[in-house]
Amino acid sequence: MTVLYLPLLVAAVMAQAPDANALPVSKLPLLVTPPAVQFLVLAHERGPNPKNGKADRHVTLWEIQPSRATDQAVRRCVLGRSPWNAAPLLDSVELLRWQIPSPAGPRGYSVKLLQVDGRTFEIKELLAVPQAHAFGRSSSAIYLNTSDGQCTLDLGTGAIVSLSPKIRRLAQQGDDWLVVSNGILARFDAKAQKITRQYDAIKVPANRQQYDSVDWDGGRFAVSHAHYVDEDGKGVFGIDYRRAGIVYLELHVWNLQKGTERPLRVRLQARGGSGIGVIPTAVHTELLGAIFRYTERIDPGVDADLKAFDWEEDTEWVTIEISTGKELLREPYADSPVASIPPGRDERIPPYLQDLFEQSPIRAWGSDQDLAYAFLLHVGLLKPVLAKDGAVKLDAVCRVAGSDELLVLHAGQFYHCNLKTKAVNQWAAPKDLHNVSVDLHAVTLR
Repeated sequence: MTVLYLPLLVAAVMAQAPDANALPVSKLPLLVTPPAVQFLVLAHERGPNPKNGKADRHVTLWEIQPSRATDQAVRRCVLGRSPWNAAPLLDSVELLRWQIPSPAGPRGYSVKLLQVDGRTFEIKELLAVPQAHAFGRSSSAIYLNTSDGQCTLDLGTGAIVSLSPKIRRLAQQGDDWLVVSNGILARFDAKAQKITRQYDAIKVPANRQQYDSVDWDGGRFAVSHAHYVDEDGKGVFGIDYRRAGIVYLELHVWNLQKGTERPLRVRLQARGGSGIGVIPTAVHTELLGAIFRYTERIDPGVDADLKAFDWEEDTEWVTIEISTGKELLREPYADSPVASIPPGRDERIPPYLQDLFEQSPIRAWGSDQDLAYAFLLHVGLLKPVLAKDGAVKLDAVCRVAGSDELLVLHAGQFYHCNLKTKAVNQWAAPKDLHNVSVDLHAVTLR
């Protein structure tokens, strides 16, 4: 690895002249004592004198402070103009990836990586390149795929360190990563930024549609989910639209102590979708020491009706011994405290909201949207029908991680909700946030 000691701005981007159509920022003093959780808004606003097209879109950062009696939502920063809004990097709004127009970029844009101070709302530019995507983090080091190759960016010093050989992360437990390097499974120390072991006998295809998920608890076994095949082992890439059928998921159980793998084929019920070739029922898996446990569709036989699926009637748990591949037990399906939760249920949902949550018409926009819909409907602040056409969703929702606190923006109103006490603080959103693209985020400060 080579320390490159580059300046923070490593590629030229299109300079922007002073903006006569700029948006003002608030001079309202910050709270003397910062809140435990800071709510932020990333908005994509029009200028004060709107023009045609997206060239007039301003990316702005707002502070949302429910504790203030007035001015709960104020604009704190204008990042600049771009047809694209900024988006959190690695699910952290304190790190942003932002596309800006630039002829230097391969697709007509370049990328800036920005750091946001959740207390002061100051913005620091970390990097500007034609292309960049983050794929991992260890302490202050961000792992990046860029147009200049793979590297790490240190948030504290700004130092950029090239990364060789190239890796693709499959799973991790803290700084201990399972990665692909040169088509071979490897163990990677993310803190030391080096490969610690290669498993030469375990080949991993370059196709990202294979091995799209790996179950690993940090122990000596891992299970990779590969691709779908038929009963003869031939690849299945699509089923006729809405048609139901049986497919098999190929799993590979990796022994990370011996450096060997054992293939496994699991029967599933599936159907064809619109734009998605195979939509299967879920496979729940458990790694329990030297034992591997998974759910499998009971053999339906040739006369079974595949239009309906019931977990308890159509699925069973299968337990195998990893070292030998020997099947030890088959037992009726029952919810497991270890396995992932079946579709339609979410352990984060309060029991009193479970029915409304499951009846939510939103679905495609994520469980936080469904939760907010259920809560506002429960407390009488939302009509059951959101929209007759267009996107059926609330304008923006965020939930504070690990808490009962929820912030919602919808139809020009903010709702600060407590799911436990059922208390709601409601206020009108500024007109500047009406009918614009808005994303809500929460940053834990202390």
